Amino acid sequence: MNNASDNTGSKLNEHQQRRLLITCKHIDELLSEMEQVLHSSRSESPFPSYIHDIFPGQAQFIEDSIRQFRAQLLRTIAWQQIEPNRPDIPASRAMLTYLTFIDIDAEELKPKYMDGYGKVPEGSVDELNGVSQALRTLSQRLSVYLRQEQAGGLKERLQYLESNGQDTEILNILQQTIEDHGLVEFRPRLDTLIAALEHDHFEVAVFGKVSTGKSSLLNEMLQIDVLPVGVNPITAVPTKLRYGAESMVEVTYASGLREDLPITALADLVTEQKNPNNQRRIARVLVDVPSPRLREGVLFVDTPGLGSLARSGASETLAYLPNSDLAFVLISAGASVDAEDIGTVRLLFEAGIPVLVLLSKADLLQPEERKQALEYIEGQLQRQLGLTLRVHPVSTLPEWQPQVDTLIAAELTPRLENSKEEKRASTHRKIGLLRESMASTITGMIERDHHATSAESPAGYEPASAEKNLRLLEARVQQQYRSIRTASEQLAVSASAILDSVTERSVSQIRTNRTVLSSFLLSEWIHNAVEQSSYAIADDMQRTAKDMLSKLMEVAEQLRSKDHPQAIEVHSLIHGFPRFELSEMPKPIDICEFEYVLGLRFVKSRIRTALKNNIEFLLKQTLENHSRVVQLWAEQQWKSFNVSFETYTSVYTAEIHRVTGVGVTRDIASLELALEELRRGSGNALQPTTNVLAWKNDRYKVSG
Repeated sequence: MNNASDNTGSKLNEHQQRRLLITCKHIDELLSEMEQVLHSSRSESPFPSYIHDIFPGQAQFIEDSIRQFRAQLLRTIAWQQIEPNRPDIPASRAMLTYLTFIDIDAEELKPKYMDGYGKVPEGSVDELNGVSQALRTLSQRLSVYLRQEQAGGLKERLQYLESNGQDTEILNILQQTIEDHGLVEFRPRLDTLIAALEHDHFEVAVFGKVSTGKSSLLNEMLQIDVLPVGVNPITAVPTKLRYGAESMVEVTYASGLREDLPITALADLVTEQKNPNNQRRIARVLVDVPSPRLREGVLFVDTPGLGSLARSGASETLAYLPNSDLAFVLISAGASVDAEDIGTVRLLFEAGIPVLVLLSKADLLQPEERKQALEYIEGQLQRQLGLTLRVHPVSTLPEWQPQVDTLIAAELTPRLENSKEEKRASTHRKIGLLRESMASTITGMIERDHHATSAESPAGYEPASAEKNLRLLEARVQQQYRSIRTASEQLAVSASAILDSVTERSVSQIRTNRTVLSSFLLSEWIHNAVEQSSYAIADDMQRTAKDMLSKLMEVAEQLRSKDHPQAIEVHSLIHGFPRFELSEMPKPIDICEFEYVLGLRFVKSRIRTALKNNIEFLLKQTLENHSRVVQLWAEQQWKSFNVSFETYTSVYTAEIHRVTGVGVTRDIASLELALEELRRGSGNALQPTTNVLAWKNDRYKVSG
């Protein structure tokens, strides 16, 4: 009202004012529902509630009337000097709540719930699981998007990259095209490309047996005293070091919980004395240190020794290697090179990781002795592996610092620069493929509008078969998560079975050679048995991933799509598998001659009883902790694969929707302008390419 101060004589009491406000709010809610009815004619909902008999001119009159209604509502409460309530629920929070309910609804479509309405036909079980998973994937993807946008969307992230000198012109074009034309299926791939630019680093892994001086050398190389030295580390917990303005530790537990701790807590996390048998169930440790050596995006990894894995020669031991850009292998000057050192170098080369071999504690040797040691190690590498490698002497003593600096300048810095260039080239190729895929999609949309008057599929397309395959693939995703959990649970309770297998190996050994079953031999057999059981999880993941990608290629062919899944690396799934390690060696078992007289059955019982008494409890405890770490690793690795996998399934699903007539009506003129801009982006015209996923047996082969 123009003169609100003159209404004191007509002031309503508190209860009357509340009733007035509530009535006005209810009228506004009814007006909102009227708007929803009016605007539902523009909705693409497959389940419409109304017959739309309102013409555009009528709709305009109704909208104008609703605006007048709302103006009157505001004047009504202003008459009593009542202010409208300010909203207190963020729209994003409300949407996340709705998405939670959608996720629950989708979960309850699974056969185990649908069986309550009658047994689901066997032939429909996998597809019904796929339908449920596809809906859940969309729900979860939108939830992730909303949370990411709250923390900073693609635009803000691109602006940050641009402010740091990155050329983001074509990325901005891609982002704007996705936003303007609802091409949400391409957003995850763009997000991945931006993340790659945000998290560009060069990873250096450091290997070596206990007492080779790994931690001391890393402290010296980084010029900061961070890693605990002079103690036995927990081999199952690799420690990663990256640059940070302040020293701190980020620890991830097997439960998935993350925690930030002061740097003084590091020894409590990664040493056997403070965390025996990894009782705290730590999966990863990431240390921030203000070291100038890490400013250029270098990340160092203090890894566990490969132990029996390096000696075994089994190809599955690749699962325990990190996915690194460079590896340092330390051989102590105080010990001779052995099968474990040679095996570690061999495994790294098999994994395609460049290796620098270092003679640590070189100050312990006189110059002539040092020369002989270097020649001997180089000779062993040549004879046993056929590799010509130069071995570099290093030490943590101050007078050796110039040599360490020279080594870094000569070996690390050039590799870092080359790696950056390779990663830039790789990112550029991926951006080009994304741009081409988007252009191809837009071209198809324009062509269908020009040539199709119905929702018929283009000639040669098989959208129905492709959609069925996508449903089955979605089901495989969820099945793999269940398989990971089941396998890790079985690993946790496998102590008895593992000791049974060790007993059998012991009996076989005794049959041919009546000797003492040493602590070393028993430990080796236990570790081999555990590694074989635990690797089965990575093995199954790799086979499933390869099968899924093969089926995805089939979907691409059914849709005649040029957008093939060439960017997904199956072999990367098996890197960085958590190591198993017992904190104590089993006691040796000595079978006397009298016991041999009683027969092998008695000897077998005697060995099994001895193992039960001296190692079974510790093995059970360690396996329980290890299985939870393995489960977290496997689920995170599979999630990483699935993120890349979904960038293609979402594109194919959107293509099926467009081909079959399900989707938003497009502004063709605007699409043609977007296509022209994509082709002109960054001044580089799109060149036609053929995307083919090359299945090389030696690269994707699973060894069993």
